[in-house]
Amino acid sequence: MTDAAREESRMHCTHCGEQNSDKDRFCVKCGFGIIPTRQPPAVEAVSPAAPPPVSQPAVVVSAPAATERPAQPYCGGCGARLSGPAHFCSQCGAGVVTVAVVPPPVLPPMAETPAPAIEIPGKMWLRLGAYFVDGSLASLAAIAIWYALTTAGYLQAGESEALDRLQNNLLYTGILLGYMVFAQTFCHTTIGKYVFGLEIASARNGDRHPGFGVILLRETIGKLCSAIVFGIGYWRAIRDPRKQTWHDQMADTVVRKGATNPALRKQLAALAVMAVVACLGIGVYAGWIANAQRVQQNRESAAEEFKRAVQECDAARESMLSVSKLPWDTWAALQERDRTLLTRADEYGTELQTVSDLTHRALRKELYLDYADFKAYEFLQKVYKLRQDQNKKLQDEIHIILATSQEAPDFEAKVSAVKMMDSEITNIDNEVASLNGQFQQARNQYQ
Repeated sequence: MTDAAREESRMHCTHCGEQNSDKDRFCVKCGFGIIPTRQPPAVEAVSPAAPPPVSQPAVVVSAPAATERPAQPYCGGCGARLSGPAHFCSQCGAGVVTVAVVPPPVLPPMAETPAPAIEIPGKMWLRLGAYFVDGSLASLAAIAIWYALTTAGYLQAGESEALDRLQNNLLYTGILLGYMVFAQTFCHTTIGKYVFGLEIASARNGDRHPGFGVILLRETIGKLCSAIVFGIGYWRAIRDPRKQTWHDQMADTVVRKGATNPALRKQLAALAVMAVVACLGIGVYAGWIANAQRVQQNRESAAEEFKRAVQECDAARESMLSVSKLPWDTWAALQERDRTLLTRADEYGTELQTVSDLTHRALRKELYLDYADFKAYEFLQKVYKLRQDQNKKLQDEIHIILATSQEAPDFEAKVSAVKMMDSEITNIDNEVASLNGQFQQARNQYQ
């Protein structure tokens, strides 16, 4: 069958003009009875006044947004199978009941109601670690600012140790106080607290955070009160249920666990570790430098003190020797001279003891500057030990002279003993001269 013959075999509804199959008895669109004819009638000439006697259809009108489909695939009147979106059965003309398929309504998402936050107070060891991190950061900042100020000439370093310590303490305290106040006012935490997952909040209303005035009170007067009497204001937080210290209670605040960004927390933790390590390294280096400077100062001070003692000792010896060279012609004149000489010998002995003590201290505490200085102290220790023995012999000789009378029967024996002591005193002078020569040779070798 050709396409033209197939087109002629289709029948048109005389009521609505819908094309129907040649087997259809009723129009599938309007349910009007189909008159078998080959020519499609004009739609305009058909009068719509006579509706076909068909059964009452049950039509369901749906909303425009819904889609319609047959309730069942078969006609409810004659049982014929329905095909396509027909409104009437093509065999009996009964209306087709349609069901509107309405998609389920899409409800707007409901705002999630956050669960009430459970306050977890920050443990004291976490707060101590946070303060250690913040203190390390403040120390690094203070060191950098101090170096910049001293380089620019705004601070004078090295004039006085007490002044340097005061400047450093004031600078560190100011930086730490400013950092703690502004960080906790605007961020409700610090770098150290954030690393340990802590934040500061109001003790009465956990959803609110303290302002500038409250934080300033907490960090100044509050912490000063907590630190007095061996830090009792901090120790009481161990037994407090909310871990509140005295400065927390004064400011009506609480340090608790807070929400953190894991990635940011790791980065800040790395920064905190580097800051702590750097601060400890700088502290160790500064301590080593300070100890070296202190040792150098002690050595220089010991050298100056030893030099003054030696000068005073030499002056006392010259004064004693000047008296011993005074002439005498009688035994009574000798005794009179030796009374003065004994006084000078006592003074000389005191100076000798001072020099000997300083020499022993320098060797024991390693206050010598170099190896040559060490050998010099060893030499002087031997020399002044000989000088002490010599001065003691001279004092014994003077005591014998003062205790001996010219009319005494043992006068000659006493004079012999005095002469022997004079010989021993002279031998000590020779030993000192020999030691001095050896020291000069060794000193030239060390230099």
